Amino acid sequence: MAERGISEALLLDLIETGEVRYKDAARLWIAKSYPERHRGSALASA
Repeated sequence: MAERGISEALLLDLIETGEVRYKDAARLWIAKSYPERHRGSALASA
């Protein structure tokens, strides 16, 4: 996550409060808008 500029604190906030979006039964995304970030959002996939 370092190359994307996402700190551990931001990642934990994303996991705890982000919106879960399911791609299918095995895959999902967690998304949340962060206006103070340059691109404005963060995503994590699993």
